[in-house]
Parts: sequence; structure tokens; C-alpha cells
Amino acid sequence: MTRERVWSARGEPAIVETPSGRATSHTMLGAISSVGVVNMSMAPSDKISMPKRTTGAHYMHLIIDTMDIMNTFPEMQGFHIVMDNAPIHIPGVIDPLIEKCSYIPVYLPPYLPELNPLKKKKLLVYC
Repeated sequence: MTRERVWSARGEPAIVETPSGRATSHTMLGAISSVGVVNMSMAPSDKISMPKRTTGAHYMHLIIDTMDIMNTFPEMQGFHIVMDNAPIHIPGVIDPLIEKCSYIPVYLPPYLPELNPLKKKKLLVYC
């Protein structure tokens, strides 16, 4: 338990050292289908050489590895690969890669809270 207030001499600033709870963060990317998990990838967490966020290169490696896995299953040929509009999903780079392997890239529309039926019901409750 830590104190919320600190005493100091009059005219002196109160200096408090608090323990930091920072842990190493890990970024997971995944690909799922109606059957189950197809592929999982963890972005490198080396703080010195890698940026803190997921990059387009991480995502492109996941897509390539996922399509290699999907190519081993004939029933998955021609599947749609559905992505949201995250900045790492670069259509000019990712789409030709997906289409070359006979898959169909599909992008979800941007999130609109106005179209969410649960949000509408909440508004009715609050009014």
C-alpha cells in the first residue's frame, strides 16, 4: 500500500518515487476461419531495434504465412480474406499479394457507432 500524500519541509518540493509496473508488451496477430485458428504470429518485442507498434511488414508476413497454410487445404481455395481498415493493411501492397494466390481481399467498412443497434438501445435507456 502506498501513501497518497507526502510530507516535505516547508518550501521544499515533495518528491515521491513510485514503483513502475511497466512490462514488456507483445503484439499478437491472428487469422481465423469458420473452422478455427489458421495462423498466429507474435511481432518481435525487441525494444532496441523494433518500433512499439505493429508494422505493415509484420502483417504482410502473417498474410503470406497464412496463405501458405491455406494452400495446403484444397477446401480453403478461393476463400475471402477479410480485413478491417487498419493503417497496416495497405491495399496497394496486400491486395495483389492476396489475389496472386487466388484469394479474395475484402475490407470491412469503418466503424460507425450510429449503426450499432446496441448503442441505439443505450441512447433510449439514457433519455
